[in-house]
Formats: sequence, structure tokens, C-alpha cells
Amino acid sequence: MKTSIKRSELYARVWQTPMTRLAKEFDISDVGLAKACKKHNIPTPRAGYWAKFAYGKAPPPTPLPEGEDVLVRLEPSTHRIPPASVKPAAVSAAGLIAPVVPIASPEEFDDKLAAHSRATLAALKKTKPDKSGFIQCRSNKAFTCVISPGARDRAVRILDALERTVNNIGGHWKPDEKAESLRLEFDGESMQFSLTEQYSRTEHVETDPKYSWWTKRTYQYHFTGELTIKLDASFRGQRTWSDGKRHKLEDKLAEFAAGVQNAAKAIKELREEREAENRRWEEKARIRREAEEKERQFNQFRANLLAEANAWHDFQRVRQYVEHLEQLLAHSSENQNNETAQKWMTMAHMCSASLDPAKQRVERLQQPVDNNYYGLFGRPIV
Repeated sequence: MKTSIKRSELYARVWQTPMTRLAKEFDISDVGLAKACKKHNIPTPRAGYWAKFAYGKAPPPTPLPEGEDVLVRLEPSTHRIPPASVKPAAVSAAGLIAPVVPIASPEEFDDKLAAHSRATLAALKKTKPDKSGFIQCRSNKAFTCVISPGARDRAVRILDALERTVNNIGGHWKPDEKAESLRLEFDGESMQFSLTEQYSRTEHVETDPKYSWWTKRTYQYHFTGELTIKLDASFRGQRTWSDGKRHKLEDKLAEFAAGVQNAAKAIKELREEREAENRRWEEKARIRREAEEKERQFNQFRANLLAEANAWHDFQRVRQYVEHLEQLLAHSSENQNNETAQKWMTMAHMCSASLDPAKQRVERLQQPVDNNYYGLFGRPIV
């Protein structure tokens, strides 16, 4: 099996074949393939690309960035999704599978059911079929079911066996007050659980003879009696178990029990993977914020420095101008005893001195550094 490919060749392949299909050729996960492409700076199609490609409207491939045409190694041991660690045979061998209760009589049947299964049966008995023929059960004390009346007793017997089996392997059934459902919990992980019946439907179109444009569509549902149980959660692995041609759900209790344990493990691994990814994103965001803050402080420092230099230049011009006026007055015998001129010159010297930023800057530089919002410069002088 090919586990290595040149960077340029892999780039061409990911733009010729969807990642999910290409990953199977290398016996790895599509996530692993995406990570390998990212590591070697290989651009990949964005979401929706292949849908547009099917209609000839896909944008041109993103050019491959320059770089050495290295050999990309795709190691299945690194990138393949780990196989399930719990096998159905091991669950069966441990004697953890609860038997399906036979129906001797309605009373005896009810008495032998576990708590949630008994509540499910009671709720289904009270429920009338809707206009499509379904009876439904949704409660935080009973299992979520969507079935036909004819499949009720068998469905409840299977649910009873599943309920007991989950308890045997260390799982729990927890009420969800908000969703009004019964959730399955194993090893601290929570999953939605439901049982449904498979069906087909026939469409009927009625046209009003008086108004040809008016049509009414109705559907007739045909129930197959075949049941499906489903785990609804975010994880990689098997989520559904159904009646098959060779094996019924009653024969797949061990598979379901193993699936519950593997699902809990997969949920935990996926969560840890996402948490690690979030930590990486947060670290990148922190580094980016620090770089932006350093750039902001540097730009502020430069702007303040330029402002101080311009202020110092203005101070030099004003001082020279005041000194020049003093020289002119000194050579004028008429203005030597002019009180108004003396007051004006005194005020001019005071203003000139106040324009000098150098004195304040030297005083601040001699004080301890205050690295605040304004950076090393501190609050602007001018």
C-alpha cells in the first residue's frame, strides 16, 4: 500500500479527487490527510468545491506555494482512525447481555419490564396514531420512539433488553429535562437514544376538476416492521443498528453494547482533540494579539517621538526669535526703560521655556520605567 507521495503529486490528487475518497486509497482518515496537506503547505479545496465542480462552475485550484518537492509520508498508524477496542464477542463472553423478555400474557409482560421500558409501554398505549399512522413517545422518563402500533410490543421488548444491557455494562439512563428525552450515559459521556420503524410511502395527487391548477398531495405510509436504534452524538463510528435480512435487532444486542462503549471512547477522544485544537488556536490568537500590541506600542512610540522632536524644533525657533528680539531691544535706546517691553519679554521667555520637551523627557527617563498602555514612553508629553 502506498504510504508516501511527492508533494506536487499529492497537490494534484487532492484537486482531482474528494478528500474522503482519496483518504481511503491511502488507508487513512480524511482528517489525517488534511493534516498532512497542512503540514506541507498544500492547499485543499474548500467546502462546496465539488458541488460546483459537478456543474462546471468550480473556481480554479489554488496554486501550490513554492517549496521543495519533498516526499510526503502518510503513515496509517499515525493518521488512521483507531479501530474499536471493544468487540461484541467480548461483551457476550462476559455475560452482560440481557435476554429479551418473552410475551406470556400482557400482565406478566408489563411486570417484567425495566422501569423506563415500562414507562415507554404505558405512554405508547395511551398514544393514538397520528394521521400518518405513527405512534410516538417523547418523555424524560421513557425512550424516544416513532413506530407503528403493530410494532409496539416487539419494540418495547427490545428496549427492555437494551435498558438492562446498558445497566449491566455500567451505563446509565439520564432524564434530559430540556429536551424531554431519555439520554444514554456511559463513562461520563452522554448520547441521545431513539428507536424508529422503517417505512415507505406512496404519494397521491388529487386534482380539482373545477380548478385544474389546484392539486392536493397526500401520502400513504407503509410500515415494514423493521426497527432501527440510533445513538445521536458527535463521534466517529457506528451510530445505528437495524433489522437485517439475516439478523434481527434481538441478535445485535452485543453489537449495540460494544458500540455504546466505543462511542463513549470516540466522543471523549474527539472532544480532547477539539480541546487541543482550541488550545492551539488560543495560543496562536494570544501570539497574534501580543504582536499586534507590540506593533501598536511601537507606532505610538514613533508618533510620540516625532511629536517631541517637532515640539523641540518649535522651541528652538521660538527661543531664537525671543533672543533676537532682546538683541534688537538692547540696541534701541528708546525702549530700554519701556515697562511694557520688559513685561512682554518676560512672558515670552516663560512661554519659550514651556515649549521645551527635553526637560520633561530627561526627568521621565531618570525615573523608573512605567511600561503601561502607552509603552516605554508613558503618557505623551506633547
